[in-house]
Amino acid sequence: MSDIQGTLVKVLVKEFYRVNAGFFLIVIGLCFGFMRGSDHVALARYCTSSPFLLMIPFLVWLLYSFQVISFNSLSIRKKENEFLLALGALPPSKIRFHLFATSLRQFLPAIAYAIFLMVIASRSQNLIIIIWIAGLILIPSFFISISLYRKIIHPDPGVAVSFLQRKMNTLFSKPYLLFYPQWIAGRQPVLVIGTKIMACLMIVAISQLYRFDNYDERLFTMGCALSFSFNLILVFHYQRFENFHFQVMRSLPITPLNRLYSFIMIWCVLLFPEIGTILNYFPTNLSTFQLIPLVAFGLSTGILAYGLLFVKDITLESFTQFVFWICLVWIVTILFKIPAAVLTTIHLALGTWSFQKNFYRFEFNAEIGSEK
Repeated sequence: MSDIQGTLVKVLVKEFYRVNAGFFLIVIGLCFGFMRGSDHVALARYCTSSPFLLMIPFLVWLLYSFQVISFNSLSIRKKENEFLLALGALPPSKIRFHLFATSLRQFLPAIAYAIFLMVIASRSQNLIIIIWIAGLILIPSFFISISLYRKIIHPDPGVAVSFLQRKMNTLFSKPYLLFYPQWIAGRQPVLVIGTKIMACLMIVAISQLYRFDNYDERLFTMGCALSFSFNLILVFHYQRFENFHFQVMRSLPITPLNRLYSFIMIWCVLLFPEIGTILNYFPTNLSTFQLIPLVAFGLSTGILAYGLLFVKDITLESFTQFVFWICLVWIVTILFKIPAAVLTTIHLALGTWSFQKNFYRFEFNAEIGSEK
C-alpha cells in the first residue's frame, strides 16, 4: 500500500509541482506582491458572505483542477510511466483510494485556501458557508481522481467522430487557419478552455485595480504580458502539430516567410478572446493610443516563442521554464518603462531571424503522444 502511494507521489505529485514551479511563483508574486494581508482577509470575507459568491473561488479551483488533469494525462502517456497502467489489475476500491489520495496531494494549494476561507467563515459562525466550502473543494478533487482512474482503466479509448461533424466536413471546405485550433480543442479541450479562462480573468482582474487607485499603463501591460504568456503553451503544441500530424506541410515548396505568415494568422485566431477582453476592459484613464502597441506586443510573443522553438528540440518542462524566465524579463523591462513597441520590435526581429535560420536545420526527436 505504502509502496503504491509512494510511487504515485514521486511520479505524479512531485513532478506536478516541479513542472509547474514557475506558474506557482508567478501566482505567489501576484497574490502577495500586489495585495496586503488585510486585502486577502477582505476578499475572503466577501467570498464567504453568500453561497453564490463562493462560486468565485470555486471557479479558480476548477481551473486549477483542469491544469492537474492535463498534467496527469500527459504523464500517463509517457513511455517511462506506462507501468502505472498496471494499477488496473488492483481491485477498483484500492485504485480509487490511491488515486483520490494522490489528487488531494496535487490539490493542496487549493485545499489550503479553502481552509483559510473556512477560518474566516468560522469567525462569523456561519456553519452553512463552511459546509458549502467543504463540498465545493471536494468536487474538483473527485473530478481529478475520476479522470485519472479513467485514464488508467481505459488508456486508449479511441476517438468517435459524430454524425454532425462528418456531415459538416462533407458540406464545407475547412480553411487551413482552422486546422490547428480544431485539433487542439478536440485533443486537449481542458487545456484550451482553462488557458483562455485564466488569461481573460487575468486581464479583467488587472483592469479592475484601476477603479480603486491611480496606476499608469505599466500595471496593465504586465497583466497582459502574463495573460499572453499563458497562451504560449499553445505555440508549443502547434509546432508538434506541424511535425507529427501535418507533416506534409514541411515538404511543400513554401517559403519560410509564408510559413511564418500562416502561423501569425493562426496565432491571431487563438488570441481572439484575449484581444477582445483587452478592448472591452481597457482602463478608461489610460490613453487609447496604447492599445495598438499592447495588442502588437501580444502577437509578437507568439512569434518569438515559435521562432526560438526551432533552435533546439526541448521538452514541455524546459519550455515552461523558458516562459517563466521570459515573463520575469518582461516584468522587469516594463517596470523600467521600456515601451511595449520596443519589446515588440525585439520579439519580431529575434523570432523571425531564428525561424528563418533554423527551420530546415531543426531535427525533431520526440515521439507521438509524449510530453515533448
